[in-house]
Amino acid sequence: MDIVGKNTKIKLTGSAKLTVLVGSSTPGIVLDIEQADLAIDLCTDIPNLVDIKKIPGPYTDTPNLMDVRKTSALGKSNVTSDSFDIRGANQLQLWVSFTKGKSGGCRLRIEFSEDGVNWYQESEYSVDAIGDVRHKPAYRNIQSSSNIIISIPISACFFRVSTAAIGSGTGTSLSIMATAVNL
Repeated sequence: MDIVGKNTKIKLTGSAKLTVLVGSSTPGIVLDIEQADLAIDLCTDIPNLVDIKKIPGPYTDTPNLMDVRKTSALGKSNVTSDSFDIRGANQLQLWVSFTKGKSGGCRLRIEFSEDGVNWYQESEYSVDAIGDVRHKPAYRNIQSSSNIIISIPISACFFRVSTAAIGSGTGTSLSIMATAVNL
């Protein structure tokens, strides 16, 4: 039996062999099960993928902050962070510290993934005069020096952030820390 999908739950009863392929033809998990019941949630039970950083759990109301981007100068070219493992959390908070300097501000592109390979950007929507909902990729723009928290409800397994300055200018810097929690 082949089961394909994201956030797929499987229940096996009795003796069985289960091979889970994660993103390729190389087995990610091989389980031999004898006379036991087993339920697997592919989003939370697959092992960490290579090059994915885990934001430490357990996901409680006390934040475990992790550096997404250490304080550094920000240029006009997009720079994408490492990928971070947020499996098991339902809320992501980005703690952003931005110094505008002589730039026009900064732009953040926040992306999510279920497998650490295929990425989906946040979107924003508007409703036109006839009631059609129009979606477009969303960017978070910060126009002045500030320390802010961006809170996002999540259901994905992984996230990453791309950053760029709006225009050029000296004295522009950015740092981002993140925490993932269950609320």
